[in-house]
Amino acid sequence: MADVGIENRNGQKLIRKTTERGNHRFARVWILKCSICKREYEANSCDFHERHCPNRDKH
Repeated sequence: MADVGIENRNGQKLIRKTTERGNHRFARVWILKCSICKREYEANSCDFHERHCPNRDKH
């Protein structure tokens, strides 16, 4: 499990964990923030370690 405030290798920071179910088995929705464009978005908790910004092609 990751702690709030940690950033993955792709510059995506975990800013909040929710209790909302994700779309993968046992996953929860986490709120991430891109360190480059500052966009906030939702992601499955199980994908945090490999997530890229949804806007990465526009950086």
